[in-house]
Amino acid sequence: MTNHYIREGDNADLTELRKLCTFDTEEMAAFLNNDKIELNRKRQIQDFVAKHPVLGNPKPYYFMTRKEKMENSQRKAMHALELAPQIIDVHSKMDVYYYNDSIHNHDGHPFALHNSMFMPCLEAQADEEQLAEWLPIAKNNQVVGTYCQTEMGHGTNLRKLESTATFDEKTDEFVINSPTITSTKFWPGNLGKNANICIFAAQLYTKGKCFGTNNFIIQIRDFTTHEPLPGVEVGDIGPKLGYACTDNGFLRLSNIRIPRRHMLMRFSKVDKEGNFTKPLHDKISYTTMLHVRSVLISFFGNILGRALTIAIRYSGIRRQGEIDNPKKEVQVLDYTTQKYRLFIPLSRAFAYIVLGRQCTKMYQNLLLDLKNGNADAMTDMHEILCGVKAVCTYECCCLGVEQARLACGGHGYSDASGLPYIYTTHVPGLTYEGENTVMLLQCASGVMKSAALALAGERSKLSKITKYLAEPIQTKSTISTDCPTTQQYIDCLEVNAKVQILKTYKQYASLLKSGMNKKRAMNECGIDMTKCARRHTKQFVAKTFAETVADYQEGETKEVLSQILELYLANEVTESPSGMILSGFVNGAQLDIVKKRVKILLELIKPNAVSIVDSFDFTDNQLMSVLGRRDGHVYENLLKFAQSSELNETHVLPSQHYIQKVTSSKL
Repeated sequence: MTNHYIREGDNADLTELRKLCTFDTEEMAAFLNNDKIELNRKRQIQDFVAKHPVLGNPKPYYFMTRKEKMENSQRKAMHALELAPQIIDVHSKMDVYYYNDSIHNHDGHPFALHNSMFMPCLEAQADEEQLAEWLPIAKNNQVVGTYCQTEMGHGTNLRKLESTATFDEKTDEFVINSPTITSTKFWPGNLGKNANICIFAAQLYTKGKCFGTNNFIIQIRDFTTHEPLPGVEVGDIGPKLGYACTDNGFLRLSNIRIPRRHMLMRFSKVDKEGNFTKPLHDKISYTTMLHVRSVLISFFGNILGRALTIAIRYSGIRRQGEIDNPKKEVQVLDYTTQKYRLFIPLSRAFAYIVLGRQCTKMYQNLLLDLKNGNADAMTDMHEILCGVKAVCTYECCCLGVEQARLACGGHGYSDASGLPYIYTTHVPGLTYEGENTVMLLQCASGVMKSAALALAGERSKLSKITKYLAEPIQTKSTISTDCPTTQQYIDCLEVNAKVQILKTYKQYASLLKSGMNKKRAMNECGIDMTKCARRHTKQFVAKTFAETVADYQEGETKEVLSQILELYLANEVTESPSGMILSGFVNGAQLDIVKKRVKILLELIKPNAVSIVDSFDFTDNQLMSVLGRRDGHVYENLLKFAQSSELNETHVLPSQHYIQKVTSSKL
């Protein structure tokens, strides 16, 4: 078959690897980018951006200061808005995403939170009258919004947010306050310098009673001068590990008055008399977080894909050491350890890209249900997305991007590789939108309720996601040949999850029976609870990935997808098999079969590895990496990168006189 990324004059080693391709990279690229139409649309937008220098950087990104990066981001954002109607449908979320990704890359931009959180929150939680008032000006960028939820003293524990919104019946207004230092809104992106309006989460008080966290639309800056309004203290929080172009901010409000109708009222409501109407579901205000978590999954799969594109291409170019011939250095990709550290994350990237699509569909269906007054799916989606968010972000960043960096040796530490930039920008994903350990515990809390139903024989009350807990456990795995089936792998993962969950539930239930309260019992079982959540999540990921590959059209591309799927499944089975072993479901010989299969799959995938990552279809502009260049001309460009350092503008630094004083006195 054909690798469509081969060009004359490319690095010879990389070209030879691309010629080994056994599938059509265009077909795989269409799979990874939803479909051929979406792939072509993305490319059209990328080509447009490449042809407009005002949308590029005036100097190499890695040599810019933070102020330069911020100014550059705002400049590009202005030109991007001016040029957008020439190439994109500004009301298409995918067009806007491809456009901004081509221009701003990982670091965000002035409208990032406006697009990803402010508008989705409006669409999900504003009533029809409010949508008519706010959505048109938001879509036309007449305001720049952000989403202010996290506080200095509280993040994941939303019930304990301290900001207040007190209803004043006399004026038909809410009075918004930040009553304590720890109630200061802290971390929201684009809040510090760019946003002039926000959706603000606060505890709602009316008639002397608190009705929990609700969302409010609040203007924070003058729409003409951009100066903060009276009673508003707002600014940037300072240097961070990454996101240099994003003005994560702090916000304090003092007696800010807003009209009653600036409370988002699709679900919760307050009338003129101050009467509160509660929503269908007590977590209805969490819909924005569910949206972000569902989108994050494919996003992180693609971020991992970028890192692996860099590392796998470079591993095909870098030669180091000998294996058979002492006179010939081999490609690093020939080493089994290198294949293992890169191909396992590669299988995870595919799994999460696939899973993210399914979770986005689940979220869209949930919104339709909520609009029709049905909140039945809310709890299930909240629970599984808690688990998936935690497992996905950890595996993609810490076990994926960081492994890709390490796999590039010393050069992986250089910004020239592009890998430190990817890692530092996206490792906050383990914390934002729910700190990962807390997410695992929230997932586990729901799984414990399902376990109770399963043990009580109430299978009909379990959701599609958790019904496996009520299925009778097979006594023995049927793995007996050198090539296990997909279902045999999934049976292993189900048993592994079920054994851990039911065992932990019995410990938890025993503590409750002894008189311990639920929170104390959860804390006592916390370590095992996180294991329950991980294993429950992983069997869900495995099933979703397997169903998608099974439904794909037959052919060479499906054969490669099936190898990637099997590597994912086999590795998950061998990585943490204690539940399978303790229950007697698998024995040592069966695990040896699966371990052997992992090694075979690494060898099967190796000839296609470069072509697989080519199929992610990332441009050099997106990768921002010398090591991951499509043409493979690494070393000459690595030298150019070093030569372009600002420290090399002079042979002697102006500050050298300090050192000269020391050394000359010793002569």
